[in-house]
Amino acid sequence: MKQFLVILALVSVALCCEYKCSFSKRAVADPNFRAVANGCGPKIIGVPDKWIPNSGFMTCCNSHDFCYARCNSNKVSCDNSFRTCMRNTCSNKACRDRANTFFNAVKNLGCTFYLIGQQKACKCV
Repeated sequence: MKQFLVILALVSVALCCEYKCSFSKRAVADPNFRAVANGCGPKIIGVPDKWIPNSGFMTCCNSHDFCYARCNSNKVSCDNSFRTCMRNTCSNKACRDRANTFFNAVKNLGCTFYLIGQQKACKCV
């Protein structure tokens, strides 16, 4: 299954990052799934606290995690909401630049994490 997800992630990056069930099934929310936020950045990477300009960013990061883990969410909408949330916490250009850096990271590198969130949050029926 992991190999399939990796292949799906690579194909989706080239085309469009969208979660789909196979064989004419549809994705519905798994009632047994409970999303968990891990702050800013994938748990395996761990973003240093000094990269997070203010406490509001952490709230935005956690909301973004929950968005990725909401069945049938749209990655582009999750990412755009994430950028808006971060920028709304900023009061200077340096902070807004950091918000754009975080946004570009999820926009360009977040597909696999989005697909993993969808796979966990949805079941195909």
